[in-house]
Amino acid sequence: MKNLNIKICYTLLLLVGVLFFNSCSDDAIQEDGIQLFRPVLNVPLYAEKNAIIVKMGLFKTAVGYKIELSRDNFATPAIKIIETTDPTIIIPNLLWNTTYQVRAMTYAADPQYNSEVAEFGEVKTGRFPSILAIPQSDDIIDNALNVRWTVSGSPVTTIKIFEAADEELANELASYTTTEAQQLTGLRSIKQLAASTAYTVAIYSDDVLRGFEIFTTKAALPTTGDLVDARGDDLFDPATDDGTYLNNKIAEIMALPNGGTLILDGDQEYIFKGTTINNSIKIISGYSLNTGGAKINVNSNFNIANNASIDHVILSGLKLDGRDKNPYFLNVGDAASFNINTYRFENCYMTEIRTFARIRSGVTGAVNNFEIDNCSLFRAGKDYYLFTYEGSNAGFTIGNVKLTRSTFQRTQRLLRHAGPDPINSIIISDCTLGETTLYNNVWFELTPIVTNGIKFTNSLIGRAWDNTTAPGLTNAPSKFLKLGNGSIVTFENTFQTNDVIWDASYIQPTIPVYNGTVSDLWVDSINGDFNIKDKTFVGRSTSGDPRWRL
Repeated sequence: MKNLNIKICYTLLLLVGVLFFNSCSDDAIQEDGIQLFRPVLNVPLYAEKNAIIVKMGLFKTAVGYKIELSRDNFATPAIKIIETTDPTIIIPNLLWNTTYQVRAMTYAADPQYNSEVAEFGEVKTGRFPSILAIPQSDDIIDNALNVRWTVSGSPVTTIKIFEAADEELANELASYTTTEAQQLTGLRSIKQLAASTAYTVAIYSDDVLRGFEIFTTKAALPTTGDLVDARGDDLFDPATDDGTYLNNKIAEIMALPNGGTLILDGDQEYIFKGTTINNSIKIISGYSLNTGGAKINVNSNFNIANNASIDHVILSGLKLDGRDKNPYFLNVGDAASFNINTYRFENCYMTEIRTFARIRSGVTGAVNNFEIDNCSLFRAGKDYYLFTYEGSNAGFTIGNVKLTRSTFQRTQRLLRHAGPDPINSIIISDCTLGETTLYNNVWFELTPIVTNGIKFTNSLIGRAWDNTTAPGLTNAPSKFLKLGNGSIVTFENTFQTNDVIWDASYIQPTIPVYNGTVSDLWVDSINGDFNIKDKTFVGRSTSGDPRWRL
């Protein structure tokens, strides 16, 4: 009986073993031979420069390995096939900065026992060791590119343009030589490109490639519709310009049924001597490789015709400089009546503008939306407010004030509304406010309530501007809110530096305090560098003008 039990156990064990091996996949031992397991990686895929390294485990019974490369996850046949007896393979001379997918199999002496394919995933080759700067938005327009490089080693003698799809840089579309001055500065502009087109730019020292990058030109600005195009106008002479040219172009816009857009030459500087408008207008800069686009020297102001109803007044992509005259920008006289739906500045640099809107006593009507977006302001609101309604009479309404994604430095005051009609909302979002306001001056001087409140989000506030000594050397007080009784003020992801002082005789904000001064938070705020330098600051990547964030 004992022997019988042993035989039964032996038979059961043998049966279990047979069932186990038969239940394995095709990777396992077969009845008539051994099929190899799929290859496995000893270390994850990685790249060195423009080579991919594949390190697989050694299979003693394998006679070789097959490795395949793809760039479309093998939707089409492999672009490269390597057969080798070494489980460690270096695949050289691939495209730089390119993602590849890798798969492999092992070969048996008898092909019927070759392994199934193992998917190894993907890996990206390194960026070409380049002295070429990656083209930024300001370096690219619709038909031209600023090519910048680090001056190092042999001089860059040639710049070539290729189609973006020409990954081997085999067929140049255009070639440009560099002058000795350009070689020393590391900058050359190239033109005659097509709009909305992807290219590769490459730089060479003689025949040696020094770097390449893909870029896409901007879409062309419109050339039809309700617009006046001043780009490349031979009639404009900056040497004799007295402001008449710009006024004439604005008059052309006013004559259109619904107003329109004035496109200024992005490489020119204009004088604005003031005019009256009664229709919608948008003034934009044509593309330019010069930082900031078209410049307007503001010597006087816009006025609004009595009883005008205007959908929009928009300034976009311009440099507005009032340092010669310290002007108002919009100045509406006594006893007038007008309505503007949207009064907006976007993507502008603005300096020495006394106020962007002065609405004087007795005026009736409304500005439904006053907006500043993605702008930099330096000494704007000088001796005044960004926007002020001086009259105490009913009948003039400021609807919504929205300041977004902008930097305000040495702005003396923000907003005044002396009339009784309520403001709908004040929103300040994603802004950096350094040396705002001038010491002992008020941020918001409001007679009426702000119906939907004053709301700060994702913003940073530094100490006030003290212009009595060297800028910013003393901690001067600011007055936050005068009157506006009942207005709700909220702060979300907004911080003030610990050297901000609020005048206790005014309504004071309750703002989370960053535990440091302006010098601890920003690189050099006194000189306009608001890059965040404190890498431990909780709001380093979410607060302030996005252009300065870490």
